[in-house]
Amino acid sequence: MYTKELTLYKDKLSSELEQFDFEIYSFSKRNTIEQPHLYNEISTYYRFVVVTNGSGYFNCDGIKYHLNKGDVALISPYCVYDTVFESESSSFTSYSLLFDLTDEKKRSVFKNMFSVDNISVYTSIITPTVVPIIENFYVQSQSHIQGGNFSIKLLLLHALLAIQLKFPQNNNTIQKLHNYSANESELVSKCVDYIKDNVYKNIKVSDICAYTNVSQSYLYRCFQKTFKLSIKEFIDMYKFRQIEIDLAQTNLSIQEIAEKYSFSSLYAFSNAFKATYGVSPVTYRHNCLLSKRN
Repeated sequence: MYTKELTLYKDKLSSELEQFDFEIYSFSKRNTIEQPHLYNEISTYYRFVVVTNGSGYFNCDGIKYHLNKGDVALISPYCVYDTVFESESSSFTSYSLLFDLTDEKKRSVFKNMFSVDNISVYTSIITPTVVPIIENFYVQSQSHIQGGNFSIKLLLLHALLAIQLKFPQNNNTIQKLHNYSANESELVSKCVDYIKDNVYKNIKVSDICAYTNVSQSYLYRCFQKTFKLSIKEFIDMYKFRQIEIDLAQTNLSIQEIAEKYSFSSLYAFSNAFKATYGVSPVTYRHNCLLSKRN
């Protein structure tokens, strides 16, 4: 006895999703509250975050984007935000995937389809049955098992499909970035890449002006329009975010960190850090260690 075969026609949503191809850059897990508040997070790629336990929120331009277990977030490149874990969520767990579209011409289509300008949060996308699969994909990626990268891409595709099925023609109200031209966008992207590649050096605004061949006033306007920060403020913010990570996650001494980021002296580094965070680098590291123990 044979079952009649039905012709499967490609539906509109499948066709729309198939136009995108993605490059996967990293897949990470956060399963403890090492720091209850992470300031000025930023990435040059899209970030996909899925919460598998606990709750927290992102803070961008004064707007709070809350996430609970099963929620996912899409964060656009160059979005500056803070991450806050709810105090009661001692067992907070999330997975973070950095990706970008292989075809830059498709970015605007992707952005419009998923309404991603800064941060978009989609509720109850990941079901409990999917959580063990995500955990398994993470283990595979850490073990460099063959096919691991493809598995992670499947996770992203699964989530994007689930978002479109649950929120068709998504009309989430989210904080919009100011409009700026393609040339300005390309310039800002080029500057951010330069800062990222030279973060350990004593970067000056004049260095970036020479690199991009534009005036300091024009560069200032572009960064103000995109980030609401001057380029000098952005450089400092990005550098200190990397320093935070080194203080919290490495065994480098304070002196070694000061030298790594080209501060003229340990005294200059400590003063600059305290002016930014209100505490010394030593106190900041001590607080991180206490948070881990708790």
